[in-house]
Amino acid sequence: MRHTFPFFTTYDPVGTSEGTLDPMGLYQTADQLAVRLVPAVRERMQRIRFLTAIAVGTRVIEELKGDPALLDSSPLLVWEWFVVEAFVRSAAAVPLAQGVAGVQVVRRALDNYKHVDAATYLKTPRVFGFHGIYKRLAVHLGITDVHLDLREQGSALVEAWMHDYPDGGRAGAEAFIKSCAAAVRRGLERRPPRTVDVFSTTEWEALARAFHPDRLGRREKRLMRELLLRTGSQAVGALAPIWNCLDGLDREAPDQEVLSVLASLAPEYAGLVGAIDAFERFARSLQDAFDCLRHAGGRGGTLELLSLRDRSDFVELSRELPTRFGAAERAFVAEALPQGPAFAARFGVFGSPLAPLALANELLSHHLRIQRDKSAGGKRSWFEPMGDDRRYWRPRYQLPEWQPSPERYVHDYRCAPIRRFREDLT
Repeated sequence: MRHTFPFFTTYDPVGTSEGTLDPMGLYQTADQLAVRLVPAVRERMQRIRFLTAIAVGTRVIEELKGDPALLDSSPLLVWEWFVVEAFVRSAAAVPLAQGVAGVQVVRRALDNYKHVDAATYLKTPRVFGFHGIYKRLAVHLGITDVHLDLREQGSALVEAWMHDYPDGGRAGAEAFIKSCAAAVRRGLERRPPRTVDVFSTTEWEALARAFHPDRLGRREKRLMRELLLRTGSQAVGALAPIWNCLDGLDREAPDQEVLSVLASLAPEYAGLVGAIDAFERFARSLQDAFDCLRHAGGRGGTLELLSLRDRSDFVELSRELPTRFGAAERAFVAEALPQGPAFAARFGVFGSPLAPLALANELLSHHLRIQRDKSAGGKRSWFEPMGDDRRYWRPRYQLPEWQPSPERYVHDYRCAPIRRFREDLT
């Protein structure tokens, strides 16, 4: 007899979960526009010092070899485990900084197993660990190549870090690297590879301090600023002008405000910023229209489509969507942006005037298509049909309280990580 372990519920199996983000499929276009504006920087990047941890890590593991059959336990990933574990172990003496990926899973691993390994770390470390998050920027700046081998700027960064090393300067840094290499070697020798408690409390704290995001050295800061703010062919897109735009702005200034200043101070980016703004106005109307459907369900979750004919906010959204679609499409064409055809294909149905009831049905159908295409097996929709003109919003996606946000971008455009880099390096 064949037995199968149960899923969390029979109604909502893991393989067909809802996919809780991006219900309208807008993110891909926004991300491509952000990449065009600031290539190599991603929203998940928060603390620039992880570039140093990556560069020094290549020195730590340069004579170590991992098992080719254990790609999820490569020497660099074992090094990453040790670094994050040091932050967790030393939090009392070295206060944990914001923006350190993997802290929660490492804390659980230490509580439950007293070590970190591939099974207890991030499920996709090559995307969500600090090597995965910062790799693109490390490659763009010439710190590493795509295989995470050290390049010229990476060697310069290691040298700067070693000169700034607070416990003995260059000689102390060399000794520190050797002790870390010995620890990683011992971790790689275990089966399966895992961190090993070979450090004293003082040594764990030294490892945490060595790469603490708030403790960059003077030479290290200067070199990183030079790399980030290069111009010409080596520039990181609009990073330098955005950096300069932040001077007179409040720390909480939204991206649309920053980009507005960018367009006036750096006219070469005005066309791209205009396309981003046009897309975001369309995205906001589309997202608000979808959220209006969720709100129309009330606290009970039941949406009656016919009731939308009497909702003034939804009627207004149905009127403005075609205009905003047309403005975004024209902006893509004017800037010769490659995203234009895909945008038109995905959202073209909203470029024609639709009565409120027709728009509601198109929004729901569009959401179903987006969910279906999110993975090989698809994702469940956020609602269930109840027959005729009624839909039931699943409890997690009901919006008892909601107000449209006509002036707020739906997506971010790299201003937050640039602001964080700037704060870390000044």
